[in-house]
Amino acid sequence: MENYQGSCHCGQIVFTVKTDTEFSTRCDCSMCRRRGAIILRCKQDNLKTLSGEEHLQMYQFGANKAEHYFCKQCGIHVFYRLRKLPEQFGVNSGCLDGIDQNTLSPVLTKGSKT
Repeated sequence: MENYQGSCHCGQIVFTVKTDTEFSTRCDCSMCRRRGAIILRCKQDNLKTLSGEEHLQMYQFGANKAEHYFCKQCGIHVFYRLRKLPEQFGVNSGCLDGIDQNTLSPVLTKGSKT
């Protein structure tokens, strides 16, 4: 597991995450299919928002269990609380400094179809 710094596109939201790049996913739920992000998981305690918490907007759908967070300014999805594992977060690897998405090998996970 390594520490990474990340941000949304406009830089209003800045965060750090401790995660393992050996396991990445692409969810097939309706939200994730449209977003197209490669997700890295972390425990809740390993995700810290450094600045811009007031710019985070939460979106829920379907069972209203997962909490999808994006920047109100630029619209970039930065991370979300997992529906099936609420003590974990999925982080958009495209928001992380020092991650080459071409080196990730995401597995497809089954999400909600709603």
